[in-house]
Amino acid sequence: MGREALQAAIANYRGEEWKDDHEEGALICKCFAIDAVMIEEMVWANKLRTVQDVTNFTKAGGGCASCHEDIEAILERVLAEKGEKFDPEAPAAKPEPVVAAAKGPMTNLQRIKKIEQVLESLRPTLLADGGDVELVEVIGNTAYVNMTGACSGCQMAAMTVAGIQQRLMEVLGEFIKVVPASQMPKEAVGA
Repeated sequence: MGREALQAAIANYRGEEWKDDHEEGALICKCFAIDAVMIEEMVWANKLRTVQDVTNFTKAGGGCASCHEDIEAILERVLAEKGEKFDPEAPAAKPEPVVAAAKGPMTNLQRIKKIEQVLESLRPTLLADGGDVELVEVIGNTAYVNMTGACSGCQMAAMTVAGIQQRLMEVLGEFIKVVPASQMPKEAVGA
């Protein structure tokens, strides 16, 4: 699975020996290769209660949807273990907004503040690996960032930038492209 490959690559980069502590379970979502053990762990760790919650956290069920019944069975079993009842009609959990949503389109200043808040929420993870990210400029629907510290020149920097982009799109509720500042248009650099 992709997560294990990423963890192995990070361990290899750090010169560490990586051990897969994830026991393999029955493959539930064939579209995204998510197994039962992964779903169970996510339900426990993140207090997931609906198929939509599971999809938001793992992507399982986000493709063809043929695995929704299996995901419901896992939710029912795990919630029963926690002494709770699974409700297939329950609304999906709404992630807490980083900033209260404004009515109408966001101003560029509001967009920049939200982007900064998302970067701040991701910063502890980056700092733990010896890296960081800083917002340089926002032009239209493109955010230009500098990866610093261990993130600068890291082989995984492109994946980190893609993860930042995904999180920003979730929070902003709109498409935004995250690009290294080195790729910023020359006319924007001098402005």
